[in-house]
Order: sequence, then C-alpha cells, then structure tokens
Amino acid sequence: MFLYSPQYSTVFLEGRLDGHKAVYLDQTKAYIKAPPISFGMAFTITCWVKLLYSAPIFRPILSVETNSTDKFSIGFNADNQLLLDSWSQGDYNITKSYALLPANEWIHVTVTCNQDRVLSFFVNGMKDISVADVWQGPRSGAFEIGRYKNISEDKHRYFHGFLSDLFVFSRALNADEIGRLMGK
Repeated sequence: MFLYSPQYSTVFLEGRLDGHKAVYLDQTKAYIKAPPISFGMAFTITCWVKLLYSAPIFRPILSVETNSTDKFSIGFNADNQLLLDSWSQGDYNITKSYALLPANEWIHVTVTCNQDRVLSFFVNGMKDISVADVWQGPRSGAFEIGRYKNISEDKHRYFHGFLSDLFVFSRALNADEIGRLMGK
C-alpha cells in the first residue's frame, strides 16, 4: 500500500484514460508528500504528464532529499525540456532532454539510470538522450511529488499541470518495458 499525503490545493481528477486518476497541481503550494524512498544502484521513474501554461520556471515532477546537500529532482525547465538535477557531496549535475515538450497534451516521460550510471531520458517511449557517469544523486530520502526546494533561492518550486500513472522502479527498464507501461 502506498501512503501519500496531498497538501494544500491538490486535487485528484479523471486521468488520461477511463478508470485512471490524475493529480492536478496548480503551482501554488499543491504537492504530495510520500514516504521516504530508497533506490538501488539503478532506477526508473516514469509517468504521464500534461503541462499547463505557467510561469517560466522549473516545474518539478518529483524530488528526493536526504539533506540540504544531497538531493535530486526531475521536472521541466522554462523551455519545457525534461530535466534532472542532482546535488551530492558538493557535486552538482544537470541533464536535460533535447526535446521541447508541448503544453496541454498528455506526454509519457521516463528517466532511467542503469548499474553503469548511464542516465537515459525517454519521451513517448522513444529514447531522447543517454549520458554516462552523470548520476551523483542520493540513493534514498524524503519523496515529494510536484515540489522541490531551490537551494540557491531558499524557496520551493511547484508543478503546474496533471500527473498520472507515476511509477518508481528499483531497476532500469528497457524500451519494450517502457512501451508496455505506455500501453503500446
């Protein structure tokens, strides 16, 4: 059983498919607290997103924080590129997709990291980018959906849009497995 705690104006609505729910986050203070999560050496984070027009700032899908210096987040930058940024033991890394993702339509996004620390982004089931030796993030910590703390500005950033079918796996899924999650 997955225990979560919706905060502020978080609303669950009909998702992209009948019988699926989506969470609507309004970029004010809406987010979901989830139990701490532990990653192994490899992981996959995947979900359907529908970005809504919003202020041109980083919009987090999720963040994991061990402490103020060990954290990572996955979300979208001001140009609507999928982005993963991580801080660990003084090292900072940022990886972003080539694709500029449209607003107001459902898009499937996936981030994987394999045992060899190769980080890959998939957009609608197609590999967008793979980068070796960039993963520096923590392996466990507090897990929040739709919010992350911007260390340099000492304030939180929030997601604006819909999230549906968010899954976290403790291994790197391959393209076929990602396609099956998408319904291909």
